[in-house]
Amino acid sequence: MLATDPSPDTPAAPLSKKRWLGSGALVAAGLFVLGRLAAEPLRTLGHYDSRAMEAFAAVEHYGLRKKPVDPQVAFFGSSQTFWGLVPEVIGRASGHDPDELRVLGVEAGTPFDMWNLIRRNPEYFDNLKLAVVEVNPVMMQTGKEGDARLQHSISQHATLEERNLLHHRHERLKQQAEWLLPLTSARHSLRSVFLALADPEEGAELYPFPEGRIHPAADWYMHNAGAVTKRSMVPADVAARRLVGYKGWKASALQDLCLKKVLAWMEEHEIPVLIHQFPLHPEVVDLIHNDTHFHHCYTQYSAYVDSLRPKAAGMVRLLHPDECGAGMSGMADRMHLNESGASYYSLHLGENIRTLVDPVAAEKARDDL
Repeated sequence: MLATDPSPDTPAAPLSKKRWLGSGALVAAGLFVLGRLAAEPLRTLGHYDSRAMEAFAAVEHYGLRKKPVDPQVAFFGSSQTFWGLVPEVIGRASGHDPDELRVLGVEAGTPFDMWNLIRRNPEYFDNLKLAVVEVNPVMMQTGKEGDARLQHSISQHATLEERNLLHHRHERLKQQAEWLLPLTSARHSLRSVFLALADPEEGAELYPFPEGRIHPAADWYMHNAGAVTKRSMVPADVAARRLVGYKGWKASALQDLCLKKVLAWMEEHEIPVLIHQFPLHPEVVDLIHNDTHFHHCYTQYSAYVDSLRPKAAGMVRLLHPDECGAGMSGMADRMHLNESGASYYSLHLGENIRTLVDPVAAEKARDDL
């Protein structure tokens, strides 16, 4: 007897749950989890390109882990930190051995990078006596979250809680997906993987400048001042807008959390903190003082810094380079000092460090001058 077609009125049999949730699905899920775990070591492996190791990894690897002596004074910050500090000058002014000072400025760095250096490397700060933390309005702004360098660092190191704090929804979703399946952060070229395994030393023939991103550019040095193209100077109003905004300044939730975690960690370990801000180009400073919008934004930022808890043991906040003797000639661009300006500022900061750590010795040093 021939089978008859089912009546069109006959309801279709429900799809079996077993078809979708059976052994095949479990195998697929298991492979996904195993793949995710297998990618984890690559996710936090430092990337190399034709120039150097990527910024955060270079500071962590070459600026902290490969140094023979653990720091007694650590300087956390952005490129302003490694452009603006001369350890030898700070050492003389503060009474510290320069080998005990560690400059940990990250290119386009933020408190997120500072916190990662600490939580990933707590053993390197066992002998720390003072943390000097750069805080400026641009590193704390919500708009900074979209920076490509920071986005890459977030994809490598951020917790799910930290990714959920990103201001823009599309950035949150992208980083949440990256946390679940690290495609971007785990992807390396064969050259980059080879260099990470080879771990070239500074000056190695294989890769001469792996630590290049922890040093300022060639025109930082005064002897190169006439030999290289002068750094591009963006208009002062553009620089001021990037620095503090124009319609209002508000801290990024992610950077606020990370900065407060840095301060709390230092307080828990009884390490005093000195917060400081590098001077800016005089034309930018004039706008911040005289333009109503810029002045309002900077006032909002200043109120935020004053409200930070745990409270810093000291604060050095300059705007004009004349305040430390650097002058306009000490600026490499709108935000960065050159070698001359860095020497003046390092002397100023070193004297403040001496006062904070040992007020009696600082007073005696002044009397001896």
